Amino acid sequence: MSMSDASPFGADTQRYWDKRKSLFHRFDEGVHLDREGLYSVKPEAIALEVAEYLPGKVVFDAFCGVGGSAIGFARKGKRVVTCDLSAERLAMARHNAEIYGVADRIEFIHGDVFAVADKAEFDCASFDPAWGGPDYYKKERFTLDMFSPDGRKLIEYAQKRSVPFAFCLPKNFDLKELSGLSDSFKLTEHVVDGAVQFLTAYFSGNKDQKGASFSSC
Repeated sequence: MSMSDASPFGADTQRYWDKRKSLFHRFDEGVHLDREGLYSVKPEAIALEVAEYLPGKVVFDAFCGVGGSAIGFARKGKRVVTCDLSAERLAMARHNAEIYGVADRIEFIHGDVFAVADKAEFDCASFDPAWGGPDYYKKERFTLDMFSPDGRKLIEYAQKRSVPFAFCLPKNFDLKELSGLSDSFKLTEHVVDGAVQFLTAYFSGNKDQKGASFSSC
């Protein structure tokens, strides 16, 4: 391996670095990311897929990171309100959105997800909270309280707002955890390199609503 192909974030991130152009196909045009962003950002094709599946014109992207999902949503014509606790990562996301020419469609807000959401207007939402790092897969079963913040609180908040929403889940997530939280959700498996890597659950946003109006996936 040449030095130019070695991950700048350490040998333990090499497998993520090797796939960087699936995260951002315009990576070589100056995309900015950090170590956490390298392994947590939503792959570009999947961000675009989620954008197509979510109804609504204005989406609340609850965890911006380095901007993978927000950029995908904006590229599909949505307006995006997004937030993150890290000002540095928000700056990276804004820079990356400028590379894709969609920064003017995204509002970047530094702050807590619930505080920002309380003041924002949106008609759909996307939740991809932290899984605790790459070692998440070592857990036999992943539960809602293992997300940061607690996944149950996020789902209940979205239901209170009565907006349809997507929730990204690790492949070892215990789907029984969703029992009682919603009478109806649709589940999509995301396959990368021939194997399921993670899941997206789509909810109507109303706990008691039977089904939801989602566009074709």
